[in-house]
Amino acid sequence: MDNTNNNAEVFCANCGAKMPAGTKFCISCGKPVGGPAAPNPNMTQQTAYATQAAPMPKTKIGITVGLFAAAIYFAAIFGGYVPVLLLGGYALIAEKDAWLKRVSIKAVAILMMFSFVVTVIGLIPDALAWIASFAYLFEGIFSYDKVSQVIDLITNLIDIFRTCLFLVLGVNALKMRDVSIGFIDNMINRNL
Repeated sequence: MDNTNNNAEVFCANCGAKMPAGTKFCISCGKPVGGPAAPNPNMTQQTAYATQAAPMPKTKIGITVGLFAAAIYFAAIFGGYVPVLLLGGYALIAEKDAWLKRVSIKAVAILMMFSFVVTVIGLIPDALAWIASFAYLFEGIFSYDKVSQVIDLITNLIDIFRTCLFLVLGVNALKMRDVSIGFIDNMINRNL
């Protein structure tokens, strides 16, 4: 390094020692100050690497596993049991990806859970209708209109929750992420 300013300091390109300007040889390592730097084993060369996400695995039909899993969850919202069972059955039979198989089982399990809850809640108005019919036989009056309205409200809230849950699961599946639902995941782990 040839520096014309005598007040400045220069650094050795080889060892990094600080020296007064105009010095021809390094006072620390003896190398010429203007010469090329020798490789230093103590210093590591940093290379800039662009981080790339690992490519998503593909299904046999050519789409990503995440997109197929999202299709299963979205089919639960828009189509019900038939498309979910068709897509899930295909994933279980034809695909090798274990995560996709778990997703297909999880979608069916969640759909069945919501159907079970709505069916049980739907039994309440049926039981009340039976009681009203029985009371009518003995010329009694039994009204259950308010109870039916509450039951309708509850089933509508359950349907909204089901739709939101499948939307969240579907969007996360696009990124191959899973939303943990404790008791359903435990059931799948025990039986898969």
